[in-house]
Amino acid sequence: MANPVLMPKQGNTVESCFLSAWHVKENDNIEVGTILFSYETDKAVFDFPSEVEGTVLKLLYKEGEIVDVLTPVCYIGEPGEKIDVDSPTSSNEEASQVDQPKASASIQVEDIVESDSSSEHFASPRAKVKAQKQNIDIQTIKGSGPGGRVIDRDVSLENVGTAVVQVSGTQDYTVKSLSNMRKIIGKTMMKSLQNTAQLTHSLSFDATDIFSYRKELKRISEQQSLPRITFNDIMIYAVSRVLKKHMDLNAHFVNGELRVFEHVHMGIATDTPRGLMVPTLQYADTLSLVDISNQAKSLFSQCIAGNINPDLLTNASFTISNLGTLDIEHFTPIINPPQTGILGVNTISTKVKTDEHGRFVFYQAMGLSLTYDHQVLDGAGASRFLKDLKEYLQAFSKHIDSDPKGLK
Repeated sequence: MANPVLMPKQGNTVESCFLSAWHVKENDNIEVGTILFSYETDKAVFDFPSEVEGTVLKLLYKEGEIVDVLTPVCYIGEPGEKIDVDSPTSSNEEASQVDQPKASASIQVEDIVESDSSSEHFASPRAKVKAQKQNIDIQTIKGSGPGGRVIDRDVSLENVGTAVVQVSGTQDYTVKSLSNMRKIIGKTMMKSLQNTAQLTHSLSFDATDIFSYRKELKRISEQQSLPRITFNDIMIYAVSRVLKKHMDLNAHFVNGELRVFEHVHMGIATDTPRGLMVPTLQYADTLSLVDISNQAKSLFSQCIAGNINPDLLTNASFTISNLGTLDIEHFTPIINPPQTGILGVNTISTKVKTDEHGRFVFYQAMGLSLTYDHQVLDGAGASRFLKDLKEYLQAFSKHIDSDPKGLK
């Protein structure tokens, strides 16, 4: 009997996924573990391996389509086995294609239907279904079909409120389509800037103490089973402690009210081959430095591999974005709504100061950039957080030694 392959349900909040690529075709013989297709949520990209062996009998969806979770996407069975199933997107389209004229080479046949005299927006059935699943108001889209009709390929975030421009002639550029994940990132960033009053404060601190402490940890790790502690681990530890004194930054601003969290759930901005991902380190303020290091490494690995559970990419109360390893001296990180703040960590540079004897002293400095929502926090409050964090980091070894949940 033919086996249906269902679109997986990743996390409790995911209702549909974007089928980004097929890695098999109909009539292919496959084994257990063969990658069948790739799919995307709004947070991550996954590959789906086959759980059975056999022959791919039928692919039910095309690349680029939105598929509800737990819906069959293909069938696997014995060669030549008959299955009584049609493509989920075909029935409504076929009903509207009877006796229709052939399309030009650049327009799919299923997107062409005659207009009617009703007030309904001029769009194909497939385009309407796609827009509904992506929560896009189809009335805001300009179509590229006959007579300006909205067709399947028009339904995407970048076309909302814009006209489709036809370009003729030879051009010296290559068109690169954005991934679904890249579009979601862009939409989130635009929404953040449009709905929050963002302002960034910056300062630098003397990193001598954390340099010395990390050097000592390297020596200890050679004798004990300590993980490799990074500057980012140290920053997460310090921020999670200092935030407890500045709870307006450890909060969500929703519908005019501030939801302050009792614990720090740290979002960690992570660069992946697929784009920016922000896994959440839960209860960071209760973890030791070793626990933070181990759990952060696990989250990073899952993000890079693209198999992280979407539930681990939500509900952060504050975020850290570290671009120091890329030699960035200063930047303005964008808040991840509905959070009220995000800390940017900059590169290390050599600076000069005077000691108590008036002599010039060179030291290693690290820059910090705090972006906060001015709707809920004033500049003085944001500055006090940065000042407290600076002082904590400059005496990091003293603070962690006095913490019952310090190193491990």
